[in-house]
Amino acid sequence: MNRCIFLLFLLGLTLSSCRTAKIKTQKNLTENISKDVEIPLTGDEEKEFLEFVSSWIGTPYLYGGKSKSGTDCSGLVFTTYKEVFGIDSPRSASDLYKVAKPLKINELRAGDLVFFDIKNGSVSHVGMYLNEKYFIHSSTKKGVIISSLNESYYKEHFKSFGSLRKN
Repeated sequence: MNRCIFLLFLLGLTLSSCRTAKIKTQKNLTENISKDVEIPLTGDEEKEFLEFVSSWIGTPYLYGGKSKSGTDCSGLVFTTYKEVFGIDSPRSASDLYKVAKPLKINELRAGDLVFFDIKNGSVSHVGMYLNEKYFIHSSTKKGVIISSLNESYYKEHFKSFGSLRKN
């Protein structure tokens, strides 16, 4: 787990230096993120989405929050969708689930939603898909992190995938 935190720290440093150097190509951004967090990215992911969400890594968890001072899972989605995709989304994980178009794993794009049933049979957690079963979300214990759907906890609580985008 310490390795994961270290890799996330490196990601933040790399992305800061990437922005400073004004990296212009999707390929360079994809390669940097892929190396730092050991997530295979295809290069098809949207550059603006990757830059935006990666800048949130390490943001502390705050119930009801939606800023870099603190955010909960749906606050991260709400802010990302508004800033990156220009979409006004519902504010809670359960409301996001209700309006999202269901997707199969082979239909996913970076930024699509990953829903979890953690409490009493209802959707209570949401993240955004990156690639290869990795997603970014705000954990109550660790704040904004990248996790894998292959982790036993997320396998156990996985509900579905969805999208709010029109196309």
